[in-house]
Amino acid sequence: MICPYGGSNYNAPLSDEEKNSYFFGIMQLWQKVTNKMMIFDYGVNWDDPLTWYVNMGVLKANLQWYKEIGSIANINNCHVSNGYQGDLRDYLLQKLMWNSNRDVNALISEFNRMYFGESACEIMDEYVGYNNAHFEKVAYEGGGFKEGTLWTNGSGAWMCSETTLSVDYLRGAQRLLDQASQAIEADEKTSEKQKQIYRSHMVAAQVQVDYMKYLNYNALFSTTEEADRAFYQTFYNRLKEMGYTHFDSSTVIADIFAEMGIY
Repeated sequence: MICPYGGSNYNAPLSDEEKNSYFFGIMQLWQKVTNKMMIFDYGVNWDDPLTWYVNMGVLKANLQWYKEIGSIANINNCHVSNGYQGDLRDYLLQKLMWNSNRDVNALISEFNRMYFGESACEIMDEYVGYNNAHFEKVAYEGGGFKEGTLWTNGSGAWMCSETTLSVDYLRGAQRLLDQASQAIEADEKTSEKQKQIYRSHMVAAQVQVDYMKYLNYNALFSTTEEADRAFYQTFYNRLKEMGYTHFDSSTVIADIFAEMGIY
């Protein structure tokens, strides 16, 4: 069993000899010894699991490579429960581990149609593409390549920086979520009971944008004390609605907001 852990760049295929030379080299050596390997892979940002993570575009390539070298993959997604991107990634992994030749964009559309309904699925397809394209663009800005690691400290700090989680980016993401919500409400063919399910799924997407806004809120979004408090209260209410208790393995959400006087 082997794990692509320290030193792996999760926004590039693990078979990329240049960007993942360490893990790629290890796998080349092990292939000379055995063709019976178990890959224990990861698919989550451990420091900030509610941020948009950068590995969506390489899941298929990684699984195809594992198959090519004769290994079995066990991917530990470990997302925060009820998170939209985590649920989507779960779905993609289950489908691709069964058949790694499936079209990823078709699978995303398939999932969004079930998760948000017919009226909003195309907008949420655009939302996924918007997020993926943004992080890919930032990763290659300046002519270099920024590593997408399992953490947002060290070399992965760019993933949650003010530059990456910029005002323009997050406003664009919010516009798409608002459009999707409006499409759900305007759909006369969908029952109220089904709309309630879609609304809860929209909250699962909204808390991700709220959290990315929250990370650099004072620097980028803070205005008046009243407006700031309204944002924090709304964000906290959504977190409670989704049943979140921690931002990561050690950060208790209630403690953070209690210090602000928000309950």
